[in-house]
Amino acid sequence: MTALFGPVSASNPLFILAVWAPAISAVVLVLAARAVSLDV
Repeated sequence: MTALFGPVSASNPLFILAVWAPAISAVVLVLAARAVSLDV
């Protein structure tokens, strides 16, 4: 795996994506739900 993705460290873009993707998607979902509720 290291040969394919590089060393696992805080500077690895895939590591950053894996860590922050759930938080980013949660923010997007909350903002989308808020926008929908404001339209009603």
